[in-house]
Amino acid sequence: MSDPCCNQGRFNEQQALRKNPDPVLKKAMRGDPKAQFNLGNCYGLGQGVTESRDTAVFWLTEAAKQGHAAAFELLKRISNSSAQK
Repeated sequence: MSDPCCNQGRFNEQQALRKNPDPVLKKAMRGDPKAQFNLGNCYGLGQGVTESRDTAVFWLTEAAKQGHAAAFELLKRISNSSAQK
C-alpha cells in the first residue's frame, strides 16, 4: 500500500504533519538520521503506521545518505527481496 505522504520518492511534509504530529516524524524531517531510520523501519514493518514500502525506502534512504549504516543494510535487504520477486 502506498502512503499519500510519499509519492514517487517525494515527501509531502505538511500532509504528513497533519496526519501524524509525532515527534519522531518532526526529528526525521529536520534531518536526524536515527529518527529517519526508526521511521523507515516502522513503515517497513507497519508498526504504529500503515505499512508502506515506498515511505520506508524514502526514510531509510534519507538516513543512509547521512551515513546511517543500519539504514544502508536494511535498504540492501529490501532491494534484494524485491529482486527475488
